Amino acid sequence: MKWEPGDEEESVPVALGRLLIVALPSLAGYASVVAAYGLVLSTLFPNSRVTLASFTLGFFAFLVLLNLKQLILPDATSRALRRNGRNPHLLDGSVCAIEGKLVALGEPVLSPLENEECLLYEAEIFRFVNLNEGTNRTWDFRSQGHRPAAVSTPLGDIQLLGFPDLSHVPAWELEATEVTEHAASWIAETEFTPKPDLRNALDLTRKLLHDDSPEGLRNLAEPEAELQPDHRFEEKLVVAGDQVTAVGRYDALRSALIPTGASGTEIYLGTLDDARGEERHDRIRSLVIATFVCVVTHGFASMAIP
Repeated sequence: MKWEPGDEEESVPVALGRLLIVALPSLAGYASVVAAYGLVLSTLFPNSRVTLASFTLGFFAFLVLLNLKQLILPDATSRALRRNGRNPHLLDGSVCAIEGKLVALGEPVLSPLENEECLLYEAEIFRFVNLNEGTNRTWDFRSQGHRPAAVSTPLGDIQLLGFPDLSHVPAWELEATEVTEHAASWIAETEFTPKPDLRNALDLTRKLLHDDSPEGLRNLAEPEAELQPDHRFEEKLVVAGDQVTAVGRYDALRSALIPTGASGTEIYLGTLDDARGEERHDRIRSLVIATFVCVVTHGFASMAIP
């Protein structure tokens, strides 16, 4: 295993400042909900200490409001999936959704774990660590790669630029002996950048979201990590010929989708209808779970407040 020089790290105060700026709108919303709960609870229970209850109940109520907001006022991805499902016309500079077969514009790349030819991939070598608060999943090796590719649509081939967001692509956990052999060979031959921490994670994300190159490769690893018997393997692949739906910012000059600034170009396997159904299902499921947890928490709190 070889090491590349890591990106220049920011100081902790600067990193914390950037994180605070990103989280400021959410913190303001949470503070407003907590203040409302504090006012209501202190009025209903004037002789009780309700500060902790206000923070706890406010947190779960805030999660419900966030999910409800997403259903009523959907984000750019949701709007693009709905709009372009009705009208395939693409507006320059706006977030758009396209569907079609993925086509190669260059040579494919071999994925590090399965050694499969593909155009887009993410691979992760991880393990479960037992901590005081429970079992935690942590990764020691991670790789992202994309080769020049485009989506074949009725409007022509539209290129995908920048690191894609494959969070909607199913991940397959791999267990074959040959996968372990491929992983060992890949680790021995690859140059890795140190796994980012709080000081440079935001900077790394910002660079990825502003990268609109037609191909890219990023290999990250925990310093001094080695392949262990308890390591597990996971990989996502998108190959030439796959039916995909892609959501990104449309650049008419280059006839391409580029990162939106909030995420890379999002990739779904399947048609626009499939992607729209998956997105709707995820939103409703998140709202139902948040509402259930919020109701249960309020029930316990009503019995606990004297």
